Amino acid sequence: MASSQSSPNVEMEAAKFLHKLIQDSKDEPTKLATKLYVILQHMKSSGKENSMPYQVISR
Repeated sequence: MASSQSSPNVEMEAAKFLHKLIQDSKDEPTKLATKLYVILQHMKSSGKENSMPYQVISR
């Protein structure tokens, strides 16, 4: 059953992951941007560009 809505749990996990990534990269915005770009490329190649985490990161 494919749904365009992510479960709240998935969204919470994505938020926690992004928060940790930002905390780890606070003094290195270039590295953070690179990590996020790589994540987006991987998600896009996996056909997940309609997922909530992709939509949030790509903004």
